[in-house]
Amino acid sequence: MDYSEKELTESSKVFLNELLQLRSGENLLIYVDQAGDYRLARAIHTQAERQGSRTEIFELNSALPLADQAKQLTEKIQQGSFHAICELSEQYFYLTSAWPAAYEGGARVYSLAGLDTASFIRCVGRVNHERMFALGMELKTALEKSRRLRIVTENGTDIRMKVGLSRLQRLMARFRRGPRAFITSPSGFGGGFLGGQLAFLGIPTTIEGTAVIDGYLWPPAEIGLLDRPLIVNIYAGKVVDIGGCPVKSRILRRWFEGQTVRVEHFCIGFNPGASLSGKILEAERVLGCISIGMGQGPFHTDGIINNPSLHTEEIVIEENGSFVTDKLLSLKNDLVRDVFAQ
Repeated sequence: MDYSEKELTESSKVFLNELLQLRSGENLLIYVDQAGDYRLARAIHTQAERQGSRTEIFELNSALPLADQAKQLTEKIQQGSFHAICELSEQYFYLTSAWPAAYEGGARVYSLAGLDTASFIRCVGRVNHERMFALGMELKTALEKSRRLRIVTENGTDIRMKVGLSRLQRLMARFRRGPRAFITSPSGFGGGFLGGQLAFLGIPTTIEGTAVIDGYLWPPAEIGLLDRPLIVNIYAGKVVDIGGCPVKSRILRRWFEGQTVRVEHFCIGFNPGASLSGKILEAERVLGCISIGMGQGPFHTDGIINNPSLHTEEIVIEENGSFVTDKLLSLKNDLVRDVFAQ
């Protein structure tokens, strides 16, 4: 679908004013790589300039290793004086030196990694972000009340974990190295990552079962959209076996070779404009999906589990990818109505 310049401009206004909260007189840096969408970068640049912000587009050299690109970007940030920074590169840089350098300089950083014009309009311009944030907060409340979680799918996923922590366990967790249980607030406003996602992690040693990743996985780049699922077995919060699709499971095993692969997070997606057709940032936000993040640093990957059911010991939060509590269902219906009314 070819989206009009008017809709792209209006979506840029939503991003700059509601999400990035860019003010007149502030300096904005937009960075892209060769996989980035220059039409989108130019549209955001043009609108920011119209609103009185001094804006620059910086192109990364995608032929360089990630460490060298991160150094290139870090130097650019340190040499400038930026109030806000927008990530449009396909490659994430939040785990590199670039984002800490931005924060040290007082900049707000917002990742739209890999979004193209179409996904930007669907996931940013057409969404009621306040309603989406409210849905995320309702999900957070439901998770915070639970002590145990179970994720299941008809495709074979069955993962169990404890979430609740006693006072003693919380105190001990402060002094323990490695992953700890958490539930985040929804993403979306002021900086960070595109809205429509909430992350959580159970007590790591209690996470076990099977994840059937049947939507999307990235990185490595050779995997992406899945036509045959990957099957990941987990014990005590660690990946102990990777099977499923013979070709892509072999690629993932080789990519992880020599690493201790821990489960780093799960995420629930609830952006009504998102689809699996885009890059991982969008795929993770598909309405009702659950993603699993595995591995650390440059060997971190995210895999999408389609149509999950999410159960606590007391309530069912979603069933086969659909939110089922009255409040969540009402918020979801309003969100979807907003998107398809346009």
